[in-house]
Amino acid sequence: MLAACNRSDSTVPRSVRYPDHVAAGGNQPPGGEIKNPLSIDSTNAADGSKVFSAMNCDGCHGGGALGWVGPSLVDGRWRYGGTDGALFQSIFYGRPRGMPAYGGIMSPGTIWKVVAYIRAQPVPADVPTDLLMAGARAHNRWLAELCSTNPARRAGVAIVPIFDVDAAVAEIHRARQSGLRGGILIPSMWQPHEPYHDTKYDAVWAACADLEMPVHVHSGAADRASYGEHVG
Repeated sequence: MLAACNRSDSTVPRSVRYPDHVAAGGNQPPGGEIKNPLSIDSTNAADGSKVFSAMNCDGCHGGGALGWVGPSLVDGRWRYGGTDGALFQSIFYGRPRGMPAYGGIMSPGTIWKVVAYIRAQPVPADVPTDLLMAGARAHNRWLAELCSTNPARRAGVAIVPIFDVDAAVAEIHRARQSGLRGGILIPSMWQPHEPYHDTKYDAVWAACADLEMPVHVHSGAADRASYGEHVG
């Protein structure tokens, strides 16, 4: 961990320009292009994977960067740009509403390995809901055990991916019975599934209302495909 976070290389990245920037009057401000100096090979991807886990990036963006409470990093949808330079700056400087700045604890070289890891991930054909739920159940069992040591102080918020409605309703009931009473946390992004206002999820909201389980959503990216430039 200490080696991964070595800040000996303290070069501050310059401003980058990429297609997602909208230029007033069509005139772009001064900026350059930053490219990953590392090749996207198995060695750099493996090193980046270790950092991705060590820095708890997968705790937000999910295993394989498929998305969890934070957005997927491999589905081609980007709020702040998907070029190498844009990814680097998102990690280095952070982004509003949820993305911490890691430039103070990770060297540029380490960040580039994370970028290489993200680039090496295949674009999934769909979201593996069964694996998402399996991971959620494991987390919720652990959390219930932790909260049981002091239930007066710890309510516990269960993680529940709700795309498989029947499985989600069952997990909400199981989580509540296990002592978790702080509500549920759902993924911030629903793609490629139906949006959260779809009636498909009515049974989920009804279960939460019946069990007095508030619904929480992680701050972060929104659905640009639906909201366009009104995002944020």
